[in-house]
Amino acid sequence: MFAGTPHEDAMIALVTSLVVIIRLIEIIFDPIIGSIIDNTHTRWGKFKPWLVVGGIMSSLMIMLMFSDFFGLAKSDNRTLFAIVFIIAFIILDAFYSFKDIAFWSMIPALSEKNSERETLGTFARFGSAIGAQGATILAIPITIFFTKGGHAQGARGFFAFGVIAALVQGISALVTAWGTKEQKSVIRQEGTKTNTLDVFKALLKNDQLMWLSLSYILFAIAYVATTATLILNFTFVIGNASLYSITGIVGFIGSIILVPMFPILAKKFGRRKVLTGAIISMLLGYLLFVLGSSVAMTVAGLIFLTAPYQLVFLSVLMTITDSVEYGQWKNGVRNEAVTLACVHCLIKLPALSQMVSMDLWQFQPE
Repeated sequence: MFAGTPHEDAMIALVTSLVVIIRLIEIIFDPIIGSIIDNTHTRWGKFKPWLVVGGIMSSLMIMLMFSDFFGLAKSDNRTLFAIVFIIAFIILDAFYSFKDIAFWSMIPALSEKNSERETLGTFARFGSAIGAQGATILAIPITIFFTKGGHAQGARGFFAFGVIAALVQGISALVTAWGTKEQKSVIRQEGTKTNTLDVFKALLKNDQLMWLSLSYILFAIAYVATTATLILNFTFVIGNASLYSITGIVGFIGSIILVPMFPILAKKFGRRKVLTGAIISMLLGYLLFVLGSSVAMTVAGLIFLTAPYQLVFLSVLMTITDSVEYGQWKNGVRNEAVTLACVHCLIKLPALSQMVSMDLWQFQPE
């Protein structure tokens, strides 16, 4: 976006700061977005319209975010660029939130059985994990391939990557809307809908949801702060920063193996034991980092730390999904999207802390 401009570093710092501030403020509105979705009534249900509209609009805005804003990013008018960027990013974040919250909220609407919900959640998480790891793996090759000359990363390559990511995201949202059907049942029709002002009151009354969300946020922030700064371990402890790529490989393999196993493990041992086992494994990973300074010990620590993370997330996701009925029983109101909006927040907050961690730990190895 800013490649080749005299104020490149200043503009990157400006954009990073704006993103952090906007996302912090926007988190407050996620439950309200969930309320809007819950109060939507159409012939296609309440989730599909937001999947389609949110998917299309956020895809268009992703393309814009990876462009130079029609030359504005390279101009000297930083104030105008900041204003336009803020507006564009808010539009992107809002429509993406509508799409993402509608997506996760469909799990309790598609089935009332725990086993089926676990299967649905596993498929969803498997796809998101593969997408996240795949984007990490393919980002550099794609940007280099589409950059003029094909030997370095440039603005043209990043724009091409943005277009590809936007198309994949938009098409997947449309496919989900086309291929799913909300379940109609008495329990889903019971109770009155909350208005926007009652959203936060309904959330606070759902004590299971609140305590679980709080504990997971603290856990996830600590986890992503660790993974974001692992480069320091490879640079200063191992003495070879190039080996940092092992982190992505271990995470990718762990996701492929453990995510599909979650329904089997949950059925055999129960979610509580799966969650407990995953946490113990991660603690062992931290212990290996503390005790070891060799490549072998570090790789072993990575396996024990990063591989079980998906099991923790899925255990939390399924418990939050089941808390929809708990909240309905306790408050007399069924809030599927409002409740599952917490999942969106649980994904967003750790990612935001990871961004901050990476900014705080910027360094130039000597």
